Amino acid sequence: MDETLQQVSIERAHMAATHQALDRVLQRAKKEGHPFPDFYRSCVEYLEFIMGRFHAQDQGHLDDVKPLVPKEEVESWKLLNEVEAAFKKGKGEVAKLIAAMQRFQDQGPDGCAEFEEVARAYADFFKQQTAKLKHSIRYLMAEHLTPEQFRANSNVTEESIRKEKELFAKLESSMPEGMKVEVHLERPEDAPAPPHQED
Repeated sequence: MDETLQQVSIERAHMAATHQALDRVLQRAKKEGHPFPDFYRSCVEYLEFIMGRFHAQDQGHLDDVKPLVPKEEVESWKLLNEVEAAFKKGKGEVAKLIAAMQRFQDQGPDGCAEFEEVARAYADFFKQQTAKLKHSIRYLMAEHLTPEQFRANSNVTEESIRKEKELFAKLESSMPEGMKVEVHLERPEDAPAPPHQED
């Protein structure tokens, strides 16, 4: 597997695992009646970083693909528009989560209940909306993106790899006692579409 594609697949697996961990920890907090602020902080810090990367990557892919899709391909354009709208909605939901964490940090324990409410809404949004669009434009990326475009949009650098590892390790270490982040790496056939190779 191409090194860029491999790193993107690892990051997306970590992102999915983080959302699942957030959902599980929120359920435990509700059941046990006490919050897990250290986890909340490291979770939002990781999601702010990784979702920012993915939104930039995906928008770059869309911007490169859209000019190459014929207007008469109605279903493809319907899908492209749906995906772009979902990306914009997702960015807004992440921003709400980050803002709720800032209020939590400013207010102390009094802001926890509001943060958990926003976090539950965010986790539900991710499960119901973002997850169902996973790789939905895979075939268009495979058909139209060049390897160079894919690498440029993915923006995988030594610094991005270092930062992702650091934040994910911090997230893992903040998990409540008896819990761990469960990472399931994608199979190659399920990974983001590799771009086509020029003949």
